[in-house]
Amino acid sequence: MLLLPVYCLGDGGVFSPTSLCVDRPCLPDSFPNFKRFVDNLLQLCHSHNITTFRLHFGRDDLSPYKFGRCKQGCLPQLNPMHLNTWMCFPLTRGVKELDIRACVREPGKLPSALFGCPTLEVLKINVNLHLEVPLSFCLPNLKEFNLTLPVIPDGDFATRLVSSCPSLEHFTLNGYWNPLNPIMISSPSLRRLSVITRTFGSSYLRTEVVLDVTNVEYLMYDDVSASHYYIGNLNALVEAEINQSVPEGTLNLLWRLSNVRRLFLMESCVVALHLCESEQLKLPVFRNLNHLKLGCSAFISWYTLLMELLNCAPFLETLSLPKVSVMSSIPDNLK
Repeated sequence: MLLLPVYCLGDGGVFSPTSLCVDRPCLPDSFPNFKRFVDNLLQLCHSHNITTFRLHFGRDDLSPYKFGRCKQGCLPQLNPMHLNTWMCFPLTRGVKELDIRACVREPGKLPSALFGCPTLEVLKINVNLHLEVPLSFCLPNLKEFNLTLPVIPDGDFATRLVSSCPSLEHFTLNGYWNPLNPIMISSPSLRRLSVITRTFGSSYLRTEVVLDVTNVEYLMYDDVSASHYYIGNLNALVEAEINQSVPEGTLNLLWRLSNVRRLFLMESCVVALHLCESEQLKLPVFRNLNHLKLGCSAFISWYTLLMELLNCAPFLETLSLPKVSVMSSIPDNLK
């Protein structure tokens, strides 16, 4: 919400003394007009103090598979250098919040200048561009970083990204990841961590996931390919949402979450626990858990797992089963 006077220029653009926002899901045929509009908008902006800059255009639901079927024809055509000019426009104007969502027909590279802006406090990037993180950079004031990419770079990408943001409190990483490389995230400042990854082949398993985030209060981890977890102290954790498809890895992860107050086990996680042999299904005692949500599937006996969880949560107050829509799917002893 803008508290200062706002001047509307139409076609989704909003321009104020401290905010510049362009938000439009434009179609390829109408993109030339949109391009001229943005160019004119930036030329009219003479402010040296832009605290908020938002640029949204193109589709935001592309995965590598959807992108291949699309054959790029559904995306707007824009020269990579022209797009970089748009994205870098606010970097020398004291910008604090930068929000970019852009999918183009011929993706170039995300400008490295984004990782050298010391004034940034919030950075949201949802693009189909290629990302090459500089070997050395620092975003000293960045508190929130949301990154969505079609393909996440290999190597120690996440480690370098988080360690270069000493004030980071909220971090979201979303995209397809090479399953042969581990995920390693370490930060004492993080309060909220969301990792949503997919792989290009369901038969591959990532070797390990290392999380050293002692002050995290909210954890959202959706990674159906991880097999081993090495997680430090999570005593500050209040809420967790988990999706994992490997039974052993799921159990390993749950033991690290035993202090949580609110827990959402998504459908793949419930299926994984269902596949555990009864003698292997050794759940921790959730002494602080007061809210439990299960992603139930109609194809498994989820209620058996529910009984186990209820026995391990002596102080549970709220139970949510969002996918159970008909009473006929619930056994008589639970009705």
